[in-house]
Amino acid sequence: MKIQDILTKYTEQSVVFLLTLLSSAIAKLVYNFFLVPLSEAKLGKEIIIICALLLALLLLASSYIVYLYMFKFKRKPKIEIHEHIQKIGIYKNKKTGQLYCGSCLIEDIESPLITLEHSWFCQRKGCSKEYPNPDNPRPDSSPPVLMATARPRRW
Repeated sequence: MKIQDILTKYTEQSVVFLLTLLSSAIAKLVYNFFLVPLSEAKLGKEIIIICALLLALLLLASSYIVYLYMFKFKRKPKIEIHEHIQKIGIYKNKKTGQLYCGSCLIEDIESPLITLEHSWFCQRKGCSKEYPNPDNPRPDSSPPVLMATARPRRW
């Protein structure tokens, strides 16, 4: 196992551990430089300890929120992992080959297309768009022309 594989596997746990250590160190510094002088000023010691614990909890929570914002919620837009087929207006997943609706993918919604006989259909309720298949076009749907035949009229 390579070092890079180990680092990518344990990055999240190590970042959370380092953030915990950092927030604990900051809480200790705040306790020593801010709360100890307050306790020497004859304020209630229990109140000061509760304030220190709440401050440590606040720092831990805020550092975890910063971590989530920087690493977890930052993702690639779904459109970047797809290849656009301009001829039809749909997107194809680069890894799986699954076809997706172009209108939905622009809104960052992955809606797979259902393959019909002569087209592809978006199954999302708000879209329901149909894309024609250029390799298998629909037959001409004009009604057949009836030939007029001359029949004698009987009165």
